[in-house]
Amino acid sequence: MTYIHRWPIFALAALLLAWLPSQSRAQTNAITWQITPGFDGSFRAGAWFPLEITVANAGPDIAGATLAVRFRTNNAATYSQSVDLPHNANKRIVMPVLGESEQDGSVGLEVTLRNGATVLRSQRIEMNALGNMRLVVGVVSDEGNVLPELANLHPNLDNGFGTTLLRLASATLPDRSELLQSFDALFVHATDPERWSEAQRAALSGWISNGGQLVVGGDERVIAGLNEILPATAEGSATSTLQGLQGADWQPRGNAAETTVPVVQLAPQPTAEVVLRGDAQEPLLVRQHHGSGSVTMAAFGLESLAGVGDPATFWSHILTLNHQSPVSVQLREQGFSALRQALELPALRLPSILGFLGFLLLYIVTIGPLNYLLLRRLDRREWAYLTIPLLVLLFSGGAYAWGTLGRGRSSVLSELAVVRVGPDHTAAQAISYLALFSPSRHAYDVRLAPDTLVADLQPVWERQGNSPDVLFAEDSTRVPELMIDVGAVRALSVEHAVAAPQLEATVNADGTQLTVRNRSDQTLEDIIIARGDARAQLLDSLAPGEERSINVVMDRFVQDVLNNSSSAIFQRNEVLSQLNIALLPAQFNHDQFPPPDVAPAPEEGGLLPTATPLASTTNQAGPAADLHINPLEQLFILGWQPQALTAVTLDGQPAQSRGETLYMWPVREER
Repeated sequence: MTYIHRWPIFALAALLLAWLPSQSRAQTNAITWQITPGFDGSFRAGAWFPLEITVANAGPDIAGATLAVRFRTNNAATYSQSVDLPHNANKRIVMPVLGESEQDGSVGLEVTLRNGATVLRSQRIEMNALGNMRLVVGVVSDEGNVLPELANLHPNLDNGFGTTLLRLASATLPDRSELLQSFDALFVHATDPERWSEAQRAALSGWISNGGQLVVGGDERVIAGLNEILPATAEGSATSTLQGLQGADWQPRGNAAETTVPVVQLAPQPTAEVVLRGDAQEPLLVRQHHGSGSVTMAAFGLESLAGVGDPATFWSHILTLNHQSPVSVQLREQGFSALRQALELPALRLPSILGFLGFLLLYIVTIGPLNYLLLRRLDRREWAYLTIPLLVLLFSGGAYAWGTLGRGRSSVLSELAVVRVGPDHTAAQAISYLALFSPSRHAYDVRLAPDTLVADLQPVWERQGNSPDVLFAEDSTRVPELMIDVGAVRALSVEHAVAAPQLEATVNADGTQLTVRNRSDQTLEDIIIARGDARAQLLDSLAPGEERSINVVMDRFVQDVLNNSSSAIFQRNEVLSQLNIALLPAQFNHDQFPPPDVAPAPEEGGLLPTATPLASTTNQAGPAADLHINPLEQLFILGWQPQALTAVTLDGQPAQSRGETLYMWPVREER
């Protein structure tokens, strides 16, 4: 073929090369999106938060595109999701993202949409990371900038880190409780929860059960929509002055407290506490425990306080506001330490010192005297140039085989799960610590159930390479290419909703006798009754259907109750020692309620002086300190089951997990 005959081919190739980039640009320009990062562009460091992306496609169909989110920091994890975008599609995607615990201030986030190797759209976002010691308060409302005075709330122990007020609308309220971990307290005002989805209401209830504090006022729409979790019902409307609020050591401006305001007539639930009453002894403020958290309900509108005094000062005297991270964040941050201290993994044990010394002695004797005597007997001393290297190789191979056999040939997956059960005794939120041991260097493909949140459990300075990438899909949550070195362990945290064994526990009004009923078909082991100040006593095991009543003594600390109890997988007492501060509100308001490390020293035998019984709650307003939730008034049941909770697939095969599960149920007080 002559050159003159080739020019049409060259021209066609040039046109094709020019056409491809233009097509790529056209496809890219057809993609538009709107990104709503976190809450007002903020999130709490170390907490899960939502990244809402509404993406539209005005171009041709796109199948199997990948939407990826990543912090612009070293070793940051990538969270991604596969998405199909047909022509004229308009999809809303909520991507769970975990803030890194050491973040504070302005941080960068990159969002990228790819179709194969082609970047369809990319955007960098600046977000505000709120440090763990900062108080974070949220307002859920559809009326914009309401209750601005809540930005002045201060912790019960002011640590100088300040308070941040974040706003949520009904449309942006997350539909899973983990995505609310940024908040210490939420105020619901001027919105209609009946229009929320069932998942949004369940998420709010789950967030409270895990230590959140919810406040609602005398808003009939809010009361009707959240009636299932409120401490009182509304039985009509009336008017009242707010003079009764002065029992919270709160002073109104001038004679403003005599001003009459609309209120709803509250009928407290049997398990609720009337915190403050009006002039006619009508309930003005009612509170009730909800799992590890609480719900506070005011008879007056939340906006009413601003007209008579300083609402921030009032609510600071009512709510338990401290500088600790939320419970879920603490459990995740302390999980690696708990695994390190409590995990019993034979493959990680050092060889026996006697066996090591015996091997070393055999090596010295063989390569020295024995080798010499044998060669002298054979009159072949010159063979030492050959026998010594061979013996070194032989013993080196033996040492390698000893180490390899000691590690085993199979990977070992161990799981420690902590399950916090809600007040309905069945729905629960679990955080599982997965420890995957690999006898050889290998990249594992880890798959978990859908709607599971996965994160690297190991601190940054302990990690092997980059943080694991997480791929969310309809049928699974996947961690591809999880690299583990020879004889090493990689730890992951896994958060998901679970069904818990049904156990009911009630304590009488004066806190001296407790009754526990196992309504499940499973035996619960090493059951502990624990109080908010970490005092505890052992109940032992409870068979299916068994009921037991005991006198409340509380003569030990929770980490000492199981001093002689451990399973073949985890040392249970070590788990409680590492996690009790996160599980129990032992240090809330520790100026008023001393934590365990300043409590009376144990007497001989490890016993504590007999603890005071659970104080019965009165309906009389007392000093300001008495209006906070007292951790001494909260009882919990801790119980164990020797089984793994999370289904895991490794490299396409179901993993044989060995595990332990620690359950935590709230105790209901009879009034």
